[in-house]
Amino acid sequence: MKGGETMVVNSSPKTVVLLLTFWAYLLPVAAEEPASAMPWVDWPCKFCPDYTGTEGWGELGIGYQSEDSYKFGRYTGLTDKGVFGNASGDFKHQEEDGRYFEFRARNLGLDSRDVQIEGGDQGSYKLFLEYDQLPSFNDDTTSSPFRDHSGSELLLPKMWAPAGSTQDMATLQESLRDVTIETERKRLQAKFAYMPVRKWEITARLMHEKKDGRKDLGTTFGFNETAILPVPVEYQTNELGLGVGYTGKKLQAQIAYDGSFFKEDNNSGQVWQNPYVNPSDPNGFGQFARAPDNDHHKLSATLGYDVLQHTRLNAHLAVGNTTQNVNFLPYTINPDLGGPLPANDLDGAVKSTLARLGLSSRPLPRLQVNANYTFSDRDNYSSINTYDYVVTDLYNSNTARDNLRYNFKQHLFQSSAAYRFSNRTDMSLGFDYDNMERSNQEVDETSENILWGKLRVRPHEMLDASIKYTYANRSNSGYHSVAEITPPQNEQMRLFNLADRVRNKIGADLTITPVSALMLGFSADYYNDNYDETTLGLTEAKGTSYTFDISYFINENLTTTAYYTRELLKSDQAGSQSFSDPDWFTDDENGTHTVGVGINWNAIPDKLDIGADLVYSDFTGKISYDNAANYPDLASTLKSVQLHGTYRVKDNISLKLAYWYENYSEDDWAKDGIGVATLPTVLGLGAKTQDYDVNVIAASIRYDFE
Repeated sequence: MKGGETMVVNSSPKTVVLLLTFWAYLLPVAAEEPASAMPWVDWPCKFCPDYTGTEGWGELGIGYQSEDSYKFGRYTGLTDKGVFGNASGDFKHQEEDGRYFEFRARNLGLDSRDVQIEGGDQGSYKLFLEYDQLPSFNDDTTSSPFRDHSGSELLLPKMWAPAGSTQDMATLQESLRDVTIETERKRLQAKFAYMPVRKWEITARLMHEKKDGRKDLGTTFGFNETAILPVPVEYQTNELGLGVGYTGKKLQAQIAYDGSFFKEDNNSGQVWQNPYVNPSDPNGFGQFARAPDNDHHKLSATLGYDVLQHTRLNAHLAVGNTTQNVNFLPYTINPDLGGPLPANDLDGAVKSTLARLGLSSRPLPRLQVNANYTFSDRDNYSSINTYDYVVTDLYNSNTARDNLRYNFKQHLFQSSAAYRFSNRTDMSLGFDYDNMERSNQEVDETSENILWGKLRVRPHEMLDASIKYTYANRSNSGYHSVAEITPPQNEQMRLFNLADRVRNKIGADLTITPVSALMLGFSADYYNDNYDETTLGLTEAKGTSYTFDISYFINENLTTTAYYTRELLKSDQAGSQSFSDPDWFTDDENGTHTVGVGINWNAIPDKLDIGADLVYSDFTGKISYDNAANYPDLASTLKSVQLHGTYRVKDNISLKLAYWYENYSEDDWAKDGIGVATLPTVLGLGAKTQDYDVNVIAASIRYDFE
């Protein structure tokens, strides 16, 4: 290999595993003696806390919910009216020789359950297992005439009467069936760590995740025959990780392999029936591809080294490779359209490189400096082919297109310095430079300079204040159309992430403690993004938020907290419906008020605890147009009251009672009064605003043991 050349090694997962295993086998030869041979290992510690023995708790409860509501229980599983049970608990056991076992369970009676098991021998090995579920109950107000057949076909009933308008579909109402939009993620993972000798550690992890359910997806035949489909979700992800690490007094290092493997359970594509025409029509059915299977492999190395007593060097290097080669579906299943594909699959591949170098130092007792450089590169080397595509299953485009490779390189430099003038005053300053190079986009290069400063003062024991200001200026190398993209975009249009932008941001925090029992707080943030060079697109965005909070310890048995938060976001945008100069302008303004109060009262010391939490929040959204009718306001209101009490029957037995009331209402013009067939060219799902008024009461018993 000649000087200046780069050697590229393509490593399969099997090769990586063998290399790591071989290295781990050699470690005992190169490393220090086993921990058992060290004379100081058996030295007794007179002042160390004693964690040996067994302790834990278990809680079993029952509850009742007054109303069905997907929105109320979206991520918890509290969606159904009626009785529910629940259980949680912890168990810990520690031996004097370092062996231990831990068990943790949460919400076993709900769809958001989580179970963790950990055990091992401290300084030798440890094993961690976890199973958890995460639901997402999105909508139960939806209905559709489509029926799911074998997970790959969405068909209409045999009695279906197609029509050119949804309002003329004679059998629509009798064909509707309730359908819920929801998904559930189930994940099982295992982690293992083995310390063969002192300072060395070998790690491994496995993860399997499966996601099932249903999502809503819009499809169109032609230009205005649209249907919102309840599409099945069925995919799984498997991950593998292996690593070898060293932790010394001055040097810490690790090398690792990570693999991620995504698999769609249905790679044959999703077929749906066109509700606007007869099934025998050439446009009687449509088909789209689901997310393709793909594999990702990454090798990484991390290093930390104390160069001097107060100077530390950190480095990280990661190289990855992602591939995707699932067979293409045909251009269309319309037998009268489309031609042969140029290839069987994308032969997709992307290489990624991430390199980071950091230095932190304290050259003076009061001065801390930091500097970091990050290089990130994404190299897409997928095959390029020419495609004679079909337009919305209606006609052949007669215009060939090539798939484009989108690449980028980033150079990011970050630096900061902090100086402590005294115990009551310190200041921080920083400068960042971010350079991005892109291919096949309207801008080849962007550069952003970021300056910031922060001052913190404590002029009095009862007063603590800080203020931070940030100025950022992003410029680009010039806007241009991409010749390979047809039809072209309006040349005056600017994408907000590529356009020239000036950002000003300021934030402040203030804490006042007039007496030891009372704490007052105030924080505020403001930002303004100005796109002065933009004619079409986002021209300005700004936001303001501030919070007042108070905590008052009335006595050792009674504490109270309260807060108020106001947030306001606003953006201005210009557009053109004539593919020329701006001819419409809009303002988007969103505001939120939130108030909260909390009380905790130890009513009978060591016997009875009572608490309450109250929250009120309201949101308003306004979309206004110049010289045009405005959209109706968006609005939502949330009211929540939670009461809880714990009564200790004995030192190790407690009874708990909780009450939760929550009321939610919203106004959304995109849903209010919009049914399945309200729009003549959109066969929808009829999703409604999910207002609710829910009461939940729960009782449980907890047992503590040791």
